[in-house]
Amino acid sequence: MLAQKVVFITSPIEELKFIVKTMWFTFQELQKHLGIKGRQTIYNYEKKGYLDGFIEKIEGTKYIYMRKIKGKTVVQQLRKHVFTIDLKDFDADKYLESLKSH
Repeated sequence: MLAQKVVFITSPIEELKFIVKTMWFTFQELQKHLGIKGRQTIYNYEKKGYLDGFIEKIEGTKYIYMRKIKGKTVVQQLRKHVFTIDLKDFDADKYLESLKSH
C-alpha cells in the first residue's frame, strides 16, 4: 500500500503540479491508455489483488498510480497476471512530454 500523505492544495496551479508529479489516473483513464475494452475488467483486477499497492482512494475516488513502485509500473504488475489482453506499454515520463508538446 502506498504511504498516505495529507496534501493541502491552495490553487489550481499547485493542484496541477501535484497531479503531474505523482501521476495518478482514474480507472477510466487507465482503461483508455492501456487499451482495455471495459472498465469492469479493471475492477475485476482490483478484486483479484492485481492492482494492490497501486490504488489509492482520494476524496472518494479511486486512482491508480502510474509511476514505478518498487521498480515496477502498473503495466508490468498486470502483465504478471493478465495474459488474455495485450496491454499497451505506458511510460509516465513520455506521456508528460507529449502533453507539453501540444
